[in-house]
Amino acid sequence: MTIGPFKLGFRTIKTALAVMTCILLFHLFDRPSSPMIACLASVFSMREDMPSTVSFGLHRILSNLLGGALALVYFYIYLFFNHAFWVELLILPLLVTFIIMLSDRLNLNAGIIGACATLFIIVLTVPETETFLYALARIMDTTIGTVVALLINRLIAPPKSKDSLPPQPDLAQQLKLLEETSRKQEQQLLALKKEVAYYKEKELKN
Repeated sequence: MTIGPFKLGFRTIKTALAVMTCILLFHLFDRPSSPMIACLASVFSMREDMPSTVSFGLHRILSNLLGGALALVYFYIYLFFNHAFWVELLILPLLVTFIIMLSDRLNLNAGIIGACATLFIIVLTVPETETFLYALARIMDTTIGTVVALLINRLIAPPKSKDSLPPQPDLAQQLKLLEETSRKQEQQLLALKKEVAYYKEKELKN
């Protein structure tokens, strides 16, 4: 569908519905956290088809698990060294390096940015006293957004386009087929006339 110079695709509509559903769920269940992470997860996970949505959604959940786990590791080291600045300066880049290397080894490169984002959000914006619960909440929020995207992609099927219909032979091919069929019928009719004339001539001789 086009609106003026803009194109409104079916995936865009489903993405907007997924965001709206996340906001509504957080409001109805009165979750203490913001629906921001769930909305981001639903936007990131929504793809053209179901297999792609499952793949990206799984990467999103795994990346949040990895980022959340490493954030907890960071805070244990940070507390052990009594909030020393060098821990943030050195350990955080090392954890980012570990995320990239591990994701590449497990063929989860699509989750690198998500894992790093989760690590930074927890480490750099949350008080030390709330790290564990915050990490669990972020993983749960991501799961909610991903599941919403999966359900909407599953329940709302795109309309069938002309491309999905079986290919039709073009007009030239149809005309050629009709001409060949007509020529064969004329040949059969001519042969039948010759056969009838032969038997008539034979009968007159007798």
